[in-house]
Amino acid sequence: MSQITVRSTLAGWRLEADTFDNDLLFRRGGDAERAARQLAEHYAAAGELTALSIYLRDGSFGGRYIFRPR
Repeated sequence: MSQITVRSTLAGWRLEADTFDNDLLFRRGGDAERAARQLAEHYAAAGELTALSIYLRDGSFGGRYIFRPR
């Protein structure tokens, strides 16, 4: 299962994925979440079960979404 995470940083929002070495940085949380969902959809379309975890600005857990292979 692939793991994707979006969390707040001092400079904005970070998208982390266990499938790439460098995190992606975004100014706005909505942009990071949108990119994370697109990435998860891409993995699901390629047959990979993917979990997307979202953390809120204060660091608390916001939600987890599972993208099933298609």
